[in-house]
Amino acid sequence: MPDPPAIPDGASASDDEMLKARRAVAAFIAASDEYVRCLGEQIDSAESDAPIAALEERHEAAAARMSDVAAKFNAQLEAWKRRRSE
Repeated sequence: MPDPPAIPDGASASDDEMLKARRAVAAFIAASDEYVRCLGEQIDSAESDAPIAALEERHEAAAARMSDVAAKFNAQLEAWKRRRSE
């Protein structure tokens, strides 16, 4: 599972820091999508009697982590936008 990127504090981050974070989040989401896709293929191709619970747990954890990182970034992006509009 890919490691999530650092998310800067939107209340104090520079434009460059937010741009770098956006790129890092996009790369993380892309890598995580590939990881989730591979896990899904393993689950789908497993024999009917194969233990797939661990794969399903990793699949769910990766999907939740992607959602969490995106939500954290979006919250900081909104803070950054508010600060810039003041």
